[in-house]
Amino acid sequence: MKRNHWIFGAAAVVALIAAATWMSSDSHSFAARLEAARVEAQAAGKPMLLDFYTDWCPPCAAFDRDRHRHQPLMDALDQVVLVQIECEQNDGPTLAAQYEVAKYPTYVLMSADGHVQAVWSGYFKNDFPETLRTHLADMAAAQTATASPGS
Repeated sequence: MKRNHWIFGAAAVVALIAAATWMSSDSHSFAARLEAARVEAQAAGKPMLLDFYTDWCPPCAAFDRDRHRHQPLMDALDQVVLVQIECEQNDGPTLAAQYEVAKYPTYVLMSADGHVQAVWSGYFKNDFPETLRTHLADMAAAQTATASPGS
């Protein structure tokens, strides 16, 4: 019987260590996911779109639902690497403060090298794809102007 207690105790310790490792792992760090997205964006030649949201925000939930169902939104999002950041979990509050997020949802369009290109708040299904396309076009125009300053 004592052997069973020892085995149970050892299993409990292993479970606690595994849980602590899982909770502190980089997979739960939005900053780590942001860095991984930056690498992906550079490899794909796409900008990043940070989606700052909360679980209790109805427009945030609508965006999350529509990004899988609304074809114009899906097409627009194909042009970026999307990074969703829950502003009330893990390091989400720190990133939200870093990008001066004041309301939800807030979207931050960034170049693949991490420079902020545009910031806007609010979500309306029929307006969002055009808003994103406009910001992407502005970003491309600015890059073209920078690449050919003598023109």
